[in-house]
Amino acid sequence: CLELAELNFNILIHANTDKTGAKETKTLVDDYKVGSRVIIGDLTDQTFVNDLVNEASELGILSVLVNNASLAGCVKIEKGAILGGFSLVHQFCKVGQYSFSAMGSSVGKDIPAFVRVSGSPAFPRGLNTTGIQRLNLRKEASDGLKEAYKILYLRNFKLKDAIDEISKNLKEISEVQILLN
Repeated sequence: CLELAELNFNILIHANTDKTGAKETKTLVDDYKVGSRVIIGDLTDQTFVNDLVNEASELGILSVLVNNASLAGCVKIEKGAILGGFSLVHQFCKVGQYSFSAMGSSVGKDIPAFVRVSGSPAFPRGLNTTGIQRLNLRKEASDGLKEAYKILYLRNFKLKDAIDEISKNLKEISEVQILLN
């Protein structure tokens, strides 16, 4: 947590029962005197999650790492990413904006923005539809992301050909460009 705090990440700690460890972590980060905030809450409480998402623009960079998510060196976590409990991320990987890693996933490659992965090794399972719904994206953006995902993962294109196809047909949609980057 201190490494994330040094990078000015705000830290959300899931604590629905015993909050002792979460409070100790909060105290440690607060004593470290960095500009980050530590927020303790219950991620199973939909009202808390909705309030948090609504407050996210005020918080700045907000990603969620749940119980014992582990990062190797030089991992880049982009805003809105969620790593489920016991997720492992290999060094030099990038976890894209608003992506989601299910509990126990072993991430050995970059996770594109808006993509949901699970398994060991982690494998794309679809779009992070819950995250996309919470962002209230316009229908054109949501549909564009769905089409881009299908082209990337379901239509048996080679990666370069898939990127060319997406760039040609969906270049106007900024969220699709985020997925490609």
